[in-house]
Amino acid sequence: MHKTSKKDAIGLMIKQESLLAKLYKLFAEQFPEHRETWSELAAEEKKHANWLRQLGDAVEKGIVGFEEGRFKAPALKIYIAHLEQIIARAEKKELTLTSAVSYTVDFERSLIEKNVFTHFDSASEQARSVLNRLKSETEAHIQKIQTIDP
Repeated sequence: MHKTSKKDAIGLMIKQESLLAKLYKLFAEQFPEHRETWSELAAEEKKHANWLRQLGDAVEKGIVGFEEGRFKAPALKIYIAHLEQIIARAEKKELTLTSAVSYTVDFERSLIEKNVFTHFDSASEQARSVLNRLKSETEAHIQKIQTIDP
């Protein structure tokens, strides 16, 4: 069984956040009555990808630890593949507002349930703060998207 390197694992996490930003940007264009909400989510996902890049740099420098043993690359790759399928459907304008909201809640909830952001370990207060914000903002995304009434 191939072991995923720290760099590859963090790369997958960055990709997932970048893809979510892309999806939410598509939803902002397709559902203009909720453009502000979708645009906020897209911007936050871009910010999350940047935070993960910074954490990845800190891992490379030995400032922050990363627990490779608990990281489930196959599960995240399946998540990413599913996300890419939904993006393809969104690009073809095949999704309703109801399905967009449903997929968003599922994607965000999945990140929380799989504890995606708990693989980093840091004595650094700054890194811990970033990780806490990643988790709390992901939880807030669920609350925010559930305010949309399809």
